Amino acid sequence: MFHATTDSEKISAIYAVGELRLTSFVRRLKKLETKVDGILRVHVIIALLKLGRREYIDDFIDLVLDSPEDISVRAFRMRKRLPIDIRERLETVVQLKVSAKIHAIIQEQKRQTTVRQWLRSLSRQQVLRLKQLYTIVGRYESVYVLEGLHRSK
Repeated sequence: MFHATTDSEKISAIYAVGELRLTSFVRRLKKLETKVDGILRVHVIIALLKLGRREYIDDFIDLVLDSPEDISVRAFRMRKRLPIDIRERLETVVQLKVSAKIHAIIQEQKRQTTVRQWLRSLSRQQVLRLKQLYTIVGRYESVYVLEGLHRSK
């Protein structure tokens, strides 16, 4: 299983371990988790969470909040594969942390007098980060507004 040569084969094997609740693979998954990154690491952590390894909840949240946008959004969507109790906890914590990150970005620009001035004062990097955060929590109307800002910068 872990001798697969392509990422696609590895992901399929990891997915099967999680879906079939093959707890005998926990040790191997833990070892693999430290050696991989990106979407492969997301799949490993999802499998570990499916196998009841709750100590990986914070790792999953960190992946969602601190990875490049394509990985973070995919990871957050993959939460739907998890048991309901873990999924609900993840959603609550991610919503709170995303709100805090958005608040921090807003506070950086607090001295602007109007929303329009504030939006125009955002750096390209801040606009991209806000887009990522709003995408994670499904606030697509806010992403749409930020898309316009991104194109104008």
